[in-house]
Amino acid sequence: MTDWSVCSAEAVVTACLLEDSVLSKVFVIDDSVSVCVAVERMLGSQGFDVVWERDAITALQTVEKHLPDLVICDLVLPDISGYEVCQSLRGNPLLDNVPVLLISGNVDDAVRRRAKECDAAGVIAKPFTAELLVETVQATLGAVEPVLDEASWGGTPLVLRQQLTAELNFLSSLDYQFACVLDDEGRLVVATGRANPGTLPPTFRRELVNLGQLAMLAMGGPHGGKGGFRLTLETESGVRLVDDLGGGYLLTVALATSGSLGLTRFLMGKVGRSLAKILKTDSVVAPKGN
Repeated sequence: MTDWSVCSAEAVVTACLLEDSVLSKVFVIDDSVSVCVAVERMLGSQGFDVVWERDAITALQTVEKHLPDLVICDLVLPDISGYEVCQSLRGNPLLDNVPVLLISGNVDDAVRRRAKECDAAGVIAKPFTAELLVETVQATLGAVEPVLDEASWGGTPLVLRQQLTAELNFLSSLDYQFACVLDDEGRLVVATGRANPGTLPPTFRRELVNLGQLAMLAMGGPHGGKGGFRLTLETESGVRLVDDLGGGYLLTVALATSGSLGLTRFLMGKVGRSLAKILKTDSVVAPKGN
């Protein structure tokens, strides 16, 4: 375990963050405790992080806090239907790309048609086996192709996004996978590169932010203070370099190998100062609480 108490402002912390070991989070909504516990057991045994809520209204109020990779929702609930839950999630900029699987004891063509109309990823008939549930969840998550649409950019104004992207493009001489700026809630503010950073699972983005917050606390100030810390995260897919820009923003660059760390760090320092200046002089980039 990293001893955060000895971190300095220029600390380079190597963390074993194996992306495959970062749990996909599944949020279950069902008024039956037995169903919730059963799903938690079935998926938990396969390495999924499962949280559940019995009340749909409460679930819609708290789901943002969890930022799940997948939602499983019962079709028939006491307060609102699973269709309505799905429609509500589709109207949330932070969750509109999260797949929803509906579960029901009565699945017919009409149910499948309505599920498709509300943009659900599929319907599972109850009762279901652990094998069927796990296979369906894995297939659904594997089919997700996150896009960096307007909502995914956290509401960043177009002009500001263009300014930030222009600065990130100075990293184009590097052999990098992508570069992005995250806000203090793990949301993408701006990104560039060959690989689509939207494919980073929300759980991994949260890990980046959590590590950043721990580092700032270890240095005696809240995250988003004056900035200055640097992190190096080793993953199975390559290396993630993280610089604190101050104001609650992180610059992250993904490399396939560690061969160009020195040059990357040098250019990140120059680009980071420009990004920090833009973010400091403009208004809030990603609206909080939306």
